[in-house]
Amino acid sequence: MNISINLLPGEILARREQEQKRRLLLAAGGIILALFLIINGTLLASAMLARSQLNDTKEQRLALEQQAQSLKPFEELKARVAEVEALLQKVQGRAPDYNLLMSDIGLHIPATVRLTALTATFKPPAAPKPDAKADAKAAPESAPVGSGEVIIRGETFDHNSVAGWLEELRGVPALSDIRCQFSASDGAQTVQLVRFEIKATLNAAPKAAAAGSKAGD
Repeated sequence: MNISINLLPGEILARREQEQKRRLLLAAGGIILALFLIINGTLLASAMLARSQLNDTKEQRLALEQQAQSLKPFEELKARVAEVEALLQKVQGRAPDYNLLMSDIGLHIPATVRLTALTATFKPPAAPKPDAKADAKAAPESAPVGSGEVIIRGETFDHNSVAGWLEELRGVPALSDIRCQFSASDGAQTVQLVRFEIKATLNAAPKAAAAGSKAGD
């Protein structure tokens, strides 16, 4: 049987217990201090990161504002161009759709026909008189729209193909009053060609067609 006998005085035992308690308190304080430093450091790093991001956002905002200021003259120029285009459209009236006109003319050209010239002229309507502005507002359908002329010249050795083409041209909405003249060429060639000239009145684009083309754009 082992018997443990403590021969140390009571004061020494009490001092050792106090020393152990002090060490425990120091260890606990060190742990708490370390946790505090870690948490504080994390918060400080987050604050610095947020401040850096805020500064970047401010710089980007300033850059965008400067870019917007630099683009402002172009916006004003674009608005002026739109105003000028609207004014030209108002002065010139409803101009023909030349792309559609060329497509309609060339859609049914016979193989035996060779074009040598094609011209299209359009004269805008005269500006309305000051005393006629009220009448133009009251009856916009009767406002002048302008007109022009299309001249087609070419050569062929087959009158019938040109006659059939004329019938197709009479179905083109932009053309009216279509007339054709023939003249024989020199007989020195192997195949005698016949020159022809087609004249037609070029009409302004109707409002429905103009609205449709704008909607399509």
